Amino acid sequence: MSMSLPSFDGSPEAWPVFISFYEHTTAACGFSDKENMIRLINSLTGMARTHVESLLTLPQNVPHVFHFQSNVEESSVLTTLFVKNALKTGVINLSDKSLGTIPTGLWNLDEQVKPSGTFVPEFDKCPENEEWWTRVNISKLNLSSNFIQEIPPNIQKLSDLTVLNLSKNKLKTVPREIKNLTKLININLSFNMIENLPSEFFEFPNLKVLSLNHNALQELDPRISDLHMLENLDVSFNKLTKLPDGIGFATRLIEFIASDNCLKSIPDDVTMLNNLKLFNINNNNLSSLALENLNKLEFFSAKQNNFSEFPDFSGCNKLGEIYLSGNKIREIPKKFCEIVPNLKILDLKNNEIEVLPQEIVLLTGLVQLELTNNNIIILPPIVSKLKNLNIFTITGNPIRNIRSDIVNGGSKRVLKYLADRYKENPCETKNENFKPIEAKIFPNKFEMRTKRALNVSNTNINSLSVEIINNAVEAAVEAVDLSKNSFTEFPANLEVLSTRIDQLNLSCNKIYSIPKEIGSFSRLVYMNLSKNCLDSLPDQMNLLNVLREIDLSFNKFSKIPDCIYHLLALEILNLSYNKLIEIDRTQCINDQNSSKYYPNCDENIWLRSCEHEIIDPIEGNTQGIIPIWLNGQLLRNGPGSLKVGNMTFKHLFDSSALLHRFGIKNGTVTYQCRFLKTNSFKKNHVAQRIVMTEFGTRPVPDPCHNIFQKVSTLFKPGDANSDNAMISIYPFNDEYFTFTESPVIFNIDPHTLETKKRLNLFESLGIVNHTSHPHVLKDGTVYNLGSYVSAMGPNYVIICFPKGERIFKDAHIVATIPARFKLNPSYMHSFAMTENYFIIVEQPLTVSVSRIFKSHLMSDPLISCMQWFPETQTHIHVISRKTGKNVHTFITESFFYLHIINSYEEKDHIILDICCYRDPSMLSCMYVESIEVSF
Repeated sequence: MSMSLPSFDGSPEAWPVFISFYEHTTAACGFSDKENMIRLINSLTGMARTHVESLLTLPQNVPHVFHFQSNVEESSVLTTLFVKNALKTGVINLSDKSLGTIPTGLWNLDEQVKPSGTFVPEFDKCPENEEWWTRVNISKLNLSSNFIQEIPPNIQKLSDLTVLNLSKNKLKTVPREIKNLTKLININLSFNMIENLPSEFFEFPNLKVLSLNHNALQELDPRISDLHMLENLDVSFNKLTKLPDGIGFATRLIEFIASDNCLKSIPDDVTMLNNLKLFNINNNNLSSLALENLNKLEFFSAKQNNFSEFPDFSGCNKLGEIYLSGNKIREIPKKFCEIVPNLKILDLKNNEIEVLPQEIVLLTGLVQLELTNNNIIILPPIVSKLKNLNIFTITGNPIRNIRSDIVNGGSKRVLKYLADRYKENPCETKNENFKPIEAKIFPNKFEMRTKRALNVSNTNINSLSVEIINNAVEAAVEAVDLSKNSFTEFPANLEVLSTRIDQLNLSCNKIYSIPKEIGSFSRLVYMNLSKNCLDSLPDQMNLLNVLREIDLSFNKFSKIPDCIYHLLALEILNLSYNKLIEIDRTQCINDQNSSKYYPNCDENIWLRSCEHEIIDPIEGNTQGIIPIWLNGQLLRNGPGSLKVGNMTFKHLFDSSALLHRFGIKNGTVTYQCRFLKTNSFKKNHVAQRIVMTEFGTRPVPDPCHNIFQKVSTLFKPGDANSDNAMISIYPFNDEYFTFTESPVIFNIDPHTLETKKRLNLFESLGIVNHTSHPHVLKDGTVYNLGSYVSAMGPNYVIICFPKGERIFKDAHIVATIPARFKLNPSYMHSFAMTENYFIIVEQPLTVSVSRIFKSHLMSDPLISCMQWFPETQTHIHVISRKTGKNVHTFITESFFYLHIINSYEEKDHIILDICCYRDPSMLSCMYVESIEVSF
């Protein structure tokens, strides 16, 4: 029987029917006083509230909590004893008090308590041993189950609140001042009439639990993702038609409930919720959904929707419970059975499934399988091999191979019957849809990510699908094995992995030629092209600077390709079983002068490591004469040591920052050097190994640093990865700071090179990174380019650090440009300024936001998060320094850059000098291994 009462507007003629129904349902269902209060309140319309008490002729049937209190009565709940207890415990509980408004005394509880020595009669009733004057700040406020329609702005006075319960009231919104409750961890606004929330509501820095269920929300503000600490979100039983784009940025979410709405789609970035364990979207209008890579998801429920196909659960290897009843699903994909090894409950009641695949047997942990009311005709005996299956419901299906009395006999009887059939004939395949379980052709993404390898060897394929390539990119594979297949040409779409993989096996195919694009595979160390039909190689192969081994056996070469002679790192070459006639001896003699990769440098300069600091200045030997009038100091910053214990950093950008000081005075030069004492430096040297993720080096995992600690730093840029500020030094007023692209900078003493303090600009400005090369003006003002991520995606921002003592406190954003790719902002190392403009060069080398999160959890280096889009043009944004607006965006060819050399205005033109490269392969050339072999 329904809890709902008929509507009552207060008219006397409607009263008899109303009260009769009320009495009957109360007696029949035994509703509690609290439930009756809700029923009565929900039934009243018009002026009923003001007349209802005089019309209720049977007050014994009306709960006392339905009584509306006057203002005097409401204030009376704040007795001295109540206040004393609240100040002692830090908890205010005014739930279920029939309040229409919040007592005003609640905001100033201290005024309710008289100071010591003042006579307050009620205090004389308190036990003598209770120290009522020892107070605790109010941290919890419970105003649930009342009739409150408005929360006054004074709520901000309870600034120490961590828990706020306003559920089961009559609220339509909340005041903007609520944002000042910055310590809130848990907010419950469920069972109200809220239609919208102010933008300030989404500024709680510590909020973990938010309950908005059973309201009247028609849309969810995109700024919901600005609640970076949010772990539990319930927006069920509202009127939502969509979830906002950017919801995926709330990456700490563990439980997300959006059931009983009107949702028609779920944003793609929901797959970024890497910590999600529970996802409930029951009773919506959804027809498709992809959940791949939610590798912590344990519970998923999408009952009563419009799914005709199975959601994509690739990578959701921890799923234990799936509920999809009440949809229009027609088949269980074979792939699904391979990727959810921990599944225990699968509820597919009331769908349109026609066939149960043999692959169902792969769900070895399955305990409960619900298939009631589908269209299954044949039930495969192999189901009986699911040893843990206890609940197996199949009634309501037109099953032909099992008698109806067995079907209706319960799970045990059905499974026993199938087991007997399987013993009699394990190969029974009366249904033409039954086929032997096929060998896995494509590894799932979880396997690829675990092994960092794409292996489709011996599968008789002749091309790579977009899906395979995309999965390989997402899994950040480092090795590819395509051997023993039917390829007749080099897979063109393999090029997207060119800057990632170091091993490539294409042996045992029918490939006739290798394209010139092979030169972009700059990280290849091993390549196997044996047993193909090759008779030549492109000259671009000589760009593979770190290739150490190549197998060209069993091909059709009549001579050694010229490019092979220029592979300076090559150690192993197999050309057996070809048609070689001769070897060009002259090519075998390398000219050392031409082999240098860095012809203008001492070949050891990049690889040397400083192991000792020079704290006290030492006098240097000079050639020539230094003018007596030249006095001052030259400060430099850069890579200092590639060694930590017995380990070596892999990339030049990873080397520990070393500060240098050249003191110039009275014609002499002194030298000092000291390591920058970053957190990374300290942790590495305490552990005597690399424990922090660097630009190009993965750390050795810290056994005490678990996944939860990794997740806790995800939203603290500068703490998540290395803070090795080894690029530059710039003055801010009279102080000097070291920079890299992390938002963390270090203040150093310019005379002793001592590291003084650490500043994380994310904490004050919200930026997640900035360039290594800010611009310092003559008056001391500093500008830099950074980026921050909002609910709408990443933005490039120009930050002004105004001259003066408050240079950091008064820092502010003066210009904002949204990134053109929402999840792939451009990599920025420097920017330009002229007299009237800021210039931002948005290049096709990008940083994948989704990979940043994944790489952090996997301890992958930053370089693995970079994506190069060679077909994408470069955008040059010109921004007015006066207005902060984008004046014009120039579009030019694709190129990579690190440094802008010069910029100025001349005759209505902006002159911009950029050190450009055709592509970002130079970043790979800066691997230590690459430099070693180049010399």
